[in-house]
Amino acid sequence: MHPDVHLLQPTPPESNPKGALAHRVDGVRELERQAALRPAEAPVKVFIVDEAEKMTLATPQAFLKTLEEPPPRTVIILILAQAGALPATVLSRCQIVRFLPAPAEGTLALLPDGRGEARARALQMLAQAETGGGDAVLAGGEALGRDREAAETVVETCWLWYRDLLAAQAHPAPPLVFAERADAVRARAAALSLDDVVRGLAACREARLAIAGNVSPRLSVEILLSRLATAA
Repeated sequence: MHPDVHLLQPTPPESNPKGALAHRVDGVRELERQAALRPAEAPVKVFIVDEAEKMTLATPQAFLKTLEEPPPRTVIILILAQAGALPATVLSRCQIVRFLPAPAEGTLALLPDGRGEARARALQMLAQAETGGGDAVLAGGEALGRDREAAETVVETCWLWYRDLLAAQAHPAPPLVFAERADAVRARAAALSLDDVVRGLAACREARLAIAGNVSPRLSVEILLSRLATAA
């Protein structure tokens, strides 16, 4: 109900109220018009585009300039179930924030699950890069090949690992994603500076954006591992 928060939802064509729901170019133009106005009360104007994957074929192209250079004091949030449902040209202009599904009633799930074989393999790849240098980095990249999903898992796991390192530096007993590796988290956090950890998180973010922008998954992971290995 706040005057500076605007929710955009898919709508049917004006000529056919029973037609398919979608975000159309006209809606983008209206968003741009409202975004150009000064906020009424808050420091910023917020536009929430729900079900953003329901854009017509022409809408993403019309949206690019606004996403790349939004008006001052404007925040645009695109909500969708799968990032891959939007063109890479759109994703590359966004900061991707992933959320878990809503927990079942009566349960509380605040952190991703750090267990599983895929996570373990990714952490092993990171550890080998830290100790083995360039050869280990290239070996890790070769093992991934063109598997985009596996590359995304490696990047996300590294991101969560560095999230735990940051948490361990900030608090003596923080909630951890990799709780079963708490001793290793504390040891690694003690060996790195705060700047090292922050740079690691930034490298993970850049790798995720690179993969979303259709950069080679193998190259993205190799660059990430080499950057993280330099902090070893």
